[in-house]
Amino acid sequence: MSKKYRPSNGTEGEAFQSQWCDRCAKQADCEIVAKTMMYSVDEPEYPEEWRRDDEGWPGNPRCEAFEKQIPPDPDGLNGGRAELADNALISYQCNTGCDREDALADLLAGLMHLCDRDEFTFSQEVARAARNYRQETGQ
Repeated sequence: MSKKYRPSNGTEGEAFQSQWCDRCAKQADCEIVAKTMMYSVDEPEYPEEWRRDDEGWPGNPRCEAFEKQIPPDPDGLNGGRAELADNALISYQCNTGCDREDALADLLAGLMHLCDRDEFTFSQEVARAARNYRQETGQ
């Protein structure tokens, strides 16, 4: 069971918007944030989309209208790039027995060890990967 969610202060509201609104494909046309500021959570006009679980605090706050914004794919190859990376992650999971939740962080830690061993600089490789990603997404 869930109920309407209203951030308890500005900092919590900014964190919520950063996690949900700033990454949402509907952001440009969304009226939810404005309505959360115009109406009290008990008023019927307060958005139903901002929800939290009844149990515990903060109770998994979320926006149920969220649609993930996918970065541009100018050359049409990013789906294949993601698939190759997913195959590597699945292979790592099969070889280590770790679950999907931990696999990416564990693989990255393993890559850090590989960089130490083979005299790569991990931070430089991450910066290089970020440049490649920006180029591949046209950003």
